[in-house]
Amino acid sequence: MGACLVELALAATAVGLQAAHSSVSYDAGFMFVDPVAVPAVLACLLLGFRASLRVLLVTVLAVWMLDSSGTIGAALKLSASLPGLILLLYPRWWLLAVFGSAGVLLVAGGTGILYAHIGEGISRLGAVAILAPVAAAAVVYVRPRPPADVWTPAVAVRVLLVVVTVRGTLMILGDTFFAVPVFFGQSFEDTLRSMPAWSVMAWNGVQATVDLGGGLAAAWLVRRIRYFAPPFRTH
Repeated sequence: MGACLVELALAATAVGLQAAHSSVSYDAGFMFVDPVAVPAVLACLLLGFRASLRVLLVTVLAVWMLDSSGTIGAALKLSASLPGLILLLYPRWWLLAVFGSAGVLLVAGGTGILYAHIGEGISRLGAVAILAPVAAAAVVYVRPRPPADVWTPAVAVRVLLVVVTVRGTLMILGDTFFAVPVFFGQSFEDTLRSMPAWSVMAWNGVQATVDLGGGLAAAWLVRRIRYFAPPFRTH
């Protein structure tokens, strides 16, 4: 019963943060940096992945209902936030190597090269990048595991590096090749001018840091005051 109440409280907190979005967010031009996904990260640390996914789905519903971006805003919030939950469980170094290499290539001009070779069909690659975290979450949901030992500084840094790299790389592809051209009608060239790849990577890194840092700080506080005692559970 206690875990259910905490989960409900976290979901309600996420809705409240979204309702107060204009007061708690920073407009980075093509995206908002906000603490709306922090309750989902906290749920993952305290209650496990399945609970965090339920909290995130409530968060996404709130974005869809309350934000002017509507469906695309909700879809991007879901896709961009999921790596932060999944990689709390699986912060693998090989993911940092693979996505880090891809991210460097994209920031160094790879987006233009991909578009030059693939053309308008590049939007399919962007759609895959947005859907990939959803597919990964479905797999993890079936067989979740406890989060990594993020109370060890070295592990916490590794988790942050992996999350920033994976999220940033996926969002470069998803935003540049799919979300902005398809939903907002901008050409690929205009999209690159208004939100270059380095900017997408950087601001998504800031958002990932806010999500993970806020969740860790809140979880540490909860543990300190012993209001709700982990151990971590996956349900």
